[in-house]
Amino acid sequence: MRQGSAGFTLLEVLIALMISAMALAALTHLVQDAAGLDARLSVRARSADETQALFALLEDLLLGPEREMTLKAAAQPAASPESSVSGTDRAIRIVSRGPRILGLMRPAPFRLAFEPTEADRGRIVLRWPSPAGGTDRETVMADVRSFRIRYAEAAQIGIRSWHDHWSGSVAGLAMVEISLVDAATGHRQSRTIPVASTLPQICVLQPLTSGCPQWN
Repeated sequence: MRQGSAGFTLLEVLIALMISAMALAALTHLVQDAAGLDARLSVRARSADETQALFALLEDLLLGPEREMTLKAAAQPAASPESSVSGTDRAIRIVSRGPRILGLMRPAPFRLAFEPTEADRGRIVLRWPSPAGGTDRETVMADVRSFRIRYAEAAQIGIRSWHDHWSGSVAGLAMVEISLVDAATGHRQSRTIPVASTLPQICVLQPLTSGCPQWN
């Protein structure tokens, strides 16, 4: 029973407390959902940034040999016995000046490779010689799956064929394709990068043409 006009029964108090608890629980759930959504969006944004950084890095590395060979072709037409681009489906080695931010004065061998961390996933690591001695390394992507590199062999017109390994003349290499599945999002990403985009097209299709840089 109500005790006085300004009083509340025990049932009314319990109902009010229950409603307050339900409202608080709903608010907490909304906050947790918002925090979880924000965390998922942050992971996706970070993964997208890492993927784009990986593609940009490979573009920089593949432009390194082009600049070097284009500038020095006339003065040093003799080819080096070591291929400036070689690799497998899990790793690629590129002799390059690398990203400009490193400020390397001369080309160096960079190795971009997939390193397994678990049975079905791994990380992508870049290694290059340190000016102070030893080897520098940088983890480009920390968690990826289904990583693969392919190499497109150039023909006189278009592409002759795709390969999982490359050790021949870089003059015959038209493009490099890199594909992966981001472990954080499950999305497949790929990029095809021309190896000789700064050279005249005739030098890509017919590298022995007079006046074209004679790459190794």
